[in-house]
Parts: sequence; C-alpha cells; structure tokens
Amino acid sequence: MSEKQVNTDSKSSSQTPASALKTLRIKTGATFEAIQAALKTSGGVIEKAEEILKNTVSNLIDRSHKEVKFYYIGVYHHHDGTKAAIVKLGSETDFVARMSVFKELAHNLAMHVVGAEPKSLDELLKQEYLLSPSMTVSQVVQDLETRCKEKIRVLEFKLLT
Repeated sequence: MSEKQVNTDSKSSSQTPASALKTLRIKTGATFEAIQAALKTSGGVIEKAEEILKNTVSNLIDRSHKEVKFYYIGVYHHHDGTKAAIVKLGSETDFVARMSVFKELAHNLAMHVVGAEPKSLDELLKQEYLLSPSMTVSQVVQDLETRCKEKIRVLEFKLLT
C-alpha cells in the first residue's frame, strides 16, 4: 500500500499542497496552520499528517470564546403547502457554513420545526430530534460541532403556518 505524499519541491507529487490542505481540512476540521505543521512533521505523508491532526490536543480547544459569524439559512415547506420553516444555522467560518453536511442539517432542522412546532429556541434544542429520536436537537448540533471542530449554533428559526 502506497502512502500519499505531498512534495512541495517537485511537480511529481501525488497531491498538490493546496488539495492536500483541503483534503485534510475536510477530514479533520483542523486549522490550516495545524495542517501545515502536521504535514511538515509527517514529511509530507498525508496519512501520517491526518493521524497527527486527529491526536493533536489543539483540535480539542474549548470553542466557547469563538464567535459565530457565518450562517446558512435552511428552508423547508410541507408537501401540502400549509406550513413552512426557516432555520438560521451559524458557524465560526464560511468554510463550514458552505459544507454540504452543514446545509443539510439546516434543512433538516427546518423540517423538524415544521413537524414539531417548537415555540422557542430553547424548546427546539431540548426536543427529541425527529430524524434521530435517540438524540435531542441540541445533541445533533453538538455532533456536527464535534465533527467540524467548530462552534455551531442554531441562531433563530421561524415557523409559518
């Protein structure tokens, strides 16, 4: 089995430095600075850099002080046209706000709002998540937060009936 390696000194590398950064950012959620350090430490071997990033304490830093500056608005309307909802889901960076998994969660939360009809944001977060009844909405958001290694918040929602 061959390891993928980034070689910044020649054109013969199996992956360009930019695509390696992007790949590792998506896989680990680490910062670009952390990725560059891991690639340097691993000698440019992507698999080793990924392992380093997964084991790095810096990826587990408390994110409570971080600001949620970017967002995506998920929209859902019921098939019979009698209800609709919008959910504003926020993240620290535009990178995460543009991810398909982030957009999908925003849409699914809007679908949840139509089905469960919460009266407040606090009530929404405490509800059993309709698409995964073993979890609350808050736990689903925290799960994505853990996977993306970034602060994610439901900023607001609106139900139209």
